[in-house]
Amino acid sequence: MSDENRASPVPFFVRKMLKKPPIMAGEDRAEYEELVRIVRKEIKRRDVQEWLLLMDIVEAEWVLQRLRGVKVGMLHNAIPGVLHNKVSKLQVCDLWTRATTVARSGARF
Repeated sequence: MSDENRASPVPFFVRKMLKKPPIMAGEDRAEYEELVRIVRKEIKRRDVQEWLLLMDIVEAEWVLQRLRGVKVGMLHNAIPGVLHNKVSKLQVCDLWTRATTVARSGARF
């Protein structure tokens, strides 16, 4: 294998970054490490800049996955409140319709 195609060994600062990945509570370190493996397989690192690019890609993708999860979580939390609000409005409309019908019929209470 020529020197041009060979990936450089993992620099110290990258090993240090990999020891403390940006994982929040509830996130899976194994999933982050799998993402690192996938990106490392695709990007041939020959110098420090390419190692930095690799780490930037991994961290950006990790943040995007996190934001997708937050978005879904926000929707799941909002849906019950919205449904409750809509159902309440329908019930009020239904009561108003009934009261109007009774009033028009001349019924006494």
